[in-house]
Amino acid sequence: MIALATYLFQPLNASGGFESMHSYEISPASNEVVDVNNVYFFVGSPLAMIGATVELYDGNGYYQSFVTSDPWGGEFIADVPYGTYTYAVSNDCHDPLTGEVVVDFNNGDGISVFATPTPSTTNDVFFFVGSPMAMLGATVEL
Repeated sequence: MIALATYLFQPLNASGGFESMHSYEISPASNEVVDVNNVYFFVGSPLAMIGATVELYDGNGYYQSFVTSDPWGGEFIADVPYGTYTYAVSNDCHDPLTGEVVVDFNNGDGISVFATPTPSTTNDVFFFVGSPMAMLGATVEL
């Protein structure tokens, strides 16, 4: 019996050298082999964007998220099952960014997503007219 866990293996090729690393996991729901890979997110350019929320999800109930905190970038979600996923990146004062990523073997190298949300071009402006009480009937032009 194989324990429910994630395993890495590196097979030998015909010439006796090692192939690329490959990971898979045994699913507790059905004891079937589910292929997985890591998805690396590089958010911001040229510098990493700290404090951005990254979400990765599909239409079948998979959902993972994190907030960027590494000043060098390259944060990742580990062991994502093969498939097609939507990612969303959001941060204050930036327009939300969404895209699609396909997770597959990719020579065992992981999947990279490069995302740079653009600064928002609009913002809310609040006017406080009058002190200590509000001045009623005032006209404000912008």
